[in-house]
Amino acid sequence: MQNNFLKEITKKIHSERTPLNINQKIYHRHETVDGGVFCEIWFMTKGCKHDREGGCTMCNYGKGHEVADDEIISLIKETLDKLPLPLKQLVISPSGSMFDDEEVSPYLREEIFRLVSEYNCEKFITESRADTLTREKLDKMKNIINHSNIAIELGLESANPWVLKYCINKNLALTDFKNAVDLIKEAGLQVTTNISLGSAFLPEEQAIKDTLSSIKWAFEAGVDTVVVFPIHIKPGTLINAMYKNNMYECISLWSLIDVLQKAHNQFDQRVEISWYKNYYNDKKKIVLSPTTCSKCRKSIIDLLDEYKDTCSSEVIQKLVDIKCDCKTQWQEKISNNKVDTLEQTLNYYEKLAAIFDIDREIQEEIIRDARINSYILNNCE
Repeated sequence: MQNNFLKEITKKIHSERTPLNINQKIYHRHETVDGGVFCEIWFMTKGCKHDREGGCTMCNYGKGHEVADDEIISLIKETLDKLPLPLKQLVISPSGSMFDDEEVSPYLREEIFRLVSEYNCEKFITESRADTLTREKLDKMKNIINHSNIAIELGLESANPWVLKYCINKNLALTDFKNAVDLIKEAGLQVTTNISLGSAFLPEEQAIKDTLSSIKWAFEAGVDTVVVFPIHIKPGTLINAMYKNNMYECISLWSLIDVLQKAHNQFDQRVEISWYKNYYNDKKKIVLSPTTCSKCRKSIIDLLDEYKDTCSSEVIQKLVDIKCDCKTQWQEKISNNKVDTLEQTLNYYEKLAAIFDIDREIQEEIIRDARINSYILNNCE
């Protein structure tokens, strides 16, 4: 699944990132979700291993630092002590994978789980890449927390192998993802998965189709809930470089509404949303976010907030019923889009190769490979 062309580019971009502020080793936010308080706690690590080696085209959770385990444990405990009670959902995660021993030591991981076991929350969630999970690690977590409602959140992004390799650079085999889902279910835990909307190189109409087909595949693979993430343009990412060079546009929130309407008809309240708006206080962390026009944006964000809280079909209908000139423009753009995804992707590869000075042999090899495997893209539409 490795894409050496995109890997070379994303490694160069990663090397130029400004490191995170060492003085902010922990961050938390909370909001209302599902009729209760949802809280997310992030703690600093040296970062996602895949990201450091040349990672996903849209990701930048920061170029972190190694921090002593006991300091992180103390900071998480202090944060937990300040949170409103009772909590409906508690998420604790590093920048990358909770179950990657190179990022989070077994000692730190297990001490975090011990803190959770002493805390009053209805549901605990942590995040990880699928390829870092083992049954032993899952059983240990379950035994320490001793809680009936635990979920592992896995990043899938797309269920189309062509999109994963040539658009996202996820370096994830769907068989590994399915094996991870099976391990989690066998351990008696829940599985939720993140699916992107607006992946690099995809025309917007294709992006919508990819998200919908990925939601269907994920549920067939056994996940309990899906979270749709509209992609923001972050600094220090390939998507940002493409945006600066007129090769990427931020997805419209009308596309998210379209996905929710179609997915809800099939999967009822099992499709959730996140990051449909910018949660960061630091404006430098986001270059551009999915949006609509200024006339309807507030109404749409308010209703998306309500949907995040309720996953209600009535809220979706209110969103669909909104009329605005920008919605008409979006509909025209989607219906008139005749772009060939393969040819657009390879055209952008040519441009990126020049911008980042990529070896011609690497470029030609990946272009041949993408053409040979293009039937995968077409078969998954």
